[in-house]
Amino acid sequence: MTAITRNLAVRALCTNSGALLLLAAGAAVLLPGSRQTSPAPTQVLASIDERVITRAEYGEYLVQVSGHGPLREMIKDELLQREAARLSVTVSDLELEQAWSQLWTTWLEKRFSGDESRLLEELAVQGHDKASYAQVFRRQKERELLAQKIVASTRRVDEAQLREQFETEFGPGGLSTRVRQVLLSRLRTKAELQAKGATAGELTIEALDAAMLERARGWIKELQAGAAFEDIAKHSHDVQGAANGGLVAGEAWRRFGPEFVQAVSDCPSAQFAGPVVTPSGVHVIWVESRSQHDFEAERPRLLQLAQSAPPNFQELADLDARLWQTSKVEMLPLAR
Repeated sequence: MTAITRNLAVRALCTNSGALLLLAAGAAVLLPGSRQTSPAPTQVLASIDERVITRAEYGEYLVQVSGHGPLREMIKDELLQREAARLSVTVSDLELEQAWSQLWTTWLEKRFSGDESRLLEELAVQGHDKASYAQVFRRQKERELLAQKIVASTRRVDEAQLREQFETEFGPGGLSTRVRQVLLSRLRTKAELQAKGATAGELTIEALDAAMLERARGWIKELQAGAAFEDIAKHSHDVQGAANGGLVAGEAWRRFGPEFVQAVSDCPSAQFAGPVVTPSGVHVIWVESRSQHDFEAERPRLLQLAQSAPPNFQELADLDARLWQTSKVEMLPLAR
């Protein structure tokens, strides 16, 4: 049977004798006296003894157990491809190959300690070999990258968004403050005092707070005497701060709360502040420097960052809804 014959759907063909032949799309045509032939090897997905399971049977099974779910995903893929073509958005083979190579290398090194045989065994449990899983991954990655590029190409960034990003990065009005801090927490202070022999009864909240304040005041005296802040910061209970000289990235120091923000605002540049008590613990602060940034000078860079940023959940949901609403999609009842 030719491909054309297989794909024709003929509702009714009437012969001169009045016989009615009903055909379904993709079904074989059986004439009187003919015998059903075995399915082509390319159409067989599995076998159980002499029984073969074909692609058509598997497709019908998926319809029965999964309903419209896989069909919706197939339609979403088609809608994305059509929108990408309209906008001249593409995903290159190189992008997909790089993404696959990075995933495989990461899995191999971090999850399987470089043992590829174990990784292949894990894929086999999921019904895949390396080639088949690569195919699945590439399909999913292409869809992901197409959605990202479509959102980026149609995203509109307004003035308010740019201003918000500007102040998030540089502070209110573009006044950026470079801050270092040393943190003492109750939990770590308690552990340190216990290691020195303090009993549970001695380690009340009041006693812990007093110990932290005393230690912080001692550090401030050392700093005023010329000690390097980076050396003091090595004792910080903030692990990242202990490793990088107490530097707080960008405007992230504002997360410590209003007491911390007020202390920084009141402190002149190149001066120390503290002890400052916040819900996080006790801080010694160094306002290292301040610098003023111009919004207009930063606008092109901020605009480029905003337009190229990965889409958030809402943007992806909006894209999906728009593609469905602007296309005539009809899913017929499954039971017919």
